[in-house]
Amino acid sequence: MRHHEHDVRSGRSRLWWFRVRAVLAGGLVLGIGSAATVAAWNDGEYATATITAGTFQIEGSTSSATTGYSDHAASTSAAVLPFAPVVTAATPGTTTYASFWVRTKSTSVAGTVALQTPTFGTASTGLQSSLTYGVRLLGPSETCGSTAFSTPLGTTIVTAGTALGGTLAAPSPTIAAASGAVHQYCFAITLPTTAPNTAQGLVAAPNWQFLATAS
Repeated sequence: MRHHEHDVRSGRSRLWWFRVRAVLAGGLVLGIGSAATVAAWNDGEYATATITAGTFQIEGSTSSATTGYSDHAASTSAAVLPFAPVVTAATPGTTTYASFWVRTKSTSVAGTVALQTPTFGTASTGLQSSLTYGVRLLGPSETCGSTAFSTPLGTTIVTAGTALGGTLAAPSPTIAAASGAVHQYCFAITLPTTAPNTAQGLVAAPNWQFLATAS
């Protein structure tokens, strides 16, 4: 009887041990499976950029194509055109000439420039209704004078003989970026021989705007 009981206990012990081993083996398998899912490797790439807007600015000179440039952004700081001959006492038949050079600034993009219809400052007392003018676009070093209009040189911006007080529809020539090209605007203002007696002693103080637009 004792031998039989010992065999039964031994059989139960072996069965218990087999079950424990099976559970442990299952646990190991599950543990390995879970670790493989969580620990997946990964990698990534990034890209970026810095975007900076350009600028568009022009500047003008009454001196020459290469010197004397500055900003004249408002009528209150307008460049004074050096007309020659000086017209402090114009008489009928007098024509006077002056240049204004325009270019983009060194950091500017390209664009176009359009001369606008002149406005008149508070010093004006009505002489503008008797005056005529013309404007030609010359090369940077060409001479602004009577020959520029009689030959003629360059490109017509305002036809000579246009009423100074009239509405203007001027072309818009392109202007290169980064001071790459210089426009010389040659002005001619005339007090015609037909100016009336009532023009005596009157004053005209025109303001011209060069309106530039980026391309």
